[in-house]
Amino acid sequence: MKFMKPKYLALFVAAAVSPVFAAVPGVPSLTNGNDKFAIVEVNQAAQDYNNLVKVHDGADVKVEWNMWSGDAPTSAKVLLDGKEVWSGAGSAAGSATFKVMKGGRYQEQVQLCNDSGCSTSASKLIIVADTDGSHLLPLTTTLQENNKAFAKHTDKVVAAYFPEWGVYDRNFTVDKIPVANLNHILYGFIPICGGDGINDSAKASGALESLKRACAGREDYTVAIHDPWAALQKPQQGVTGWDEPYKGNYGQLMAMKKPTRI
Repeated sequence: MKFMKPKYLALFVAAAVSPVFAAVPGVPSLTNGNDKFAIVEVNQAAQDYNNLVKVHDGADVKVEWNMWSGDAPTSAKVLLDGKEVWSGAGSAAGSATFKVMKGGRYQEQVQLCNDSGCSTSASKLIIVADTDGSHLLPLTTTLQENNKAFAKHTDKVVAAYFPEWGVYDRNFTVDKIPVANLNHILYGFIPICGGDGINDSAKASGALESLKRACAGREDYTVAIHDPWAALQKPQQGVTGWDEPYKGNYGQLMAMKKPTRI
């Protein structure tokens, strides 16, 4: 019987008992699901205020991923702007739902890990809308032909009146306001619902019927949005997307406040 030389035997035994090291998980890919969410939710088809707006304490954000190569992950994390917002068990195909409490524009990533290390997906922009306009890019405005630039007076109120209905026949949208010359905008208007005779002035213009629709189910002397289409649902410059959470005058006014702080 022929025996293996000791030095070769030692090498064979070492190889046989050496641990098998796992590779890191493959880089996950984020799916093309919804990337816009809202803390204050607007129903784009509603006419009455009670069904138009729903206020949440945060936005429920869902992300899904797939991993096509590499060793299996044992844990997963979701990162927003590099900060961990969710963690759980890892899987090659998975999803996570978490709550975001503050509006903004976030870079989202998924990180899959095992004992050998972690792999991180490419980033994806997600938008969490809130009424402070933190989710919007600044609105670009220019002075129109009838406006001249002049120095602002910090000790005076320089204001303009903007009517909700001006976006119709007059086609005067928020982006046409000479905002560079102003420090206040007076918006017309927020109506008061019900009350005997308090809205009789709206009868002549035909606006009373739309006011009644807006106030359906509201108690007397509470407020509503008179024209939801003009205020929140009509696509305008900077807020044109079908999935834009807030469009119309309000969406543009939120974006206008970004660079001007008016």
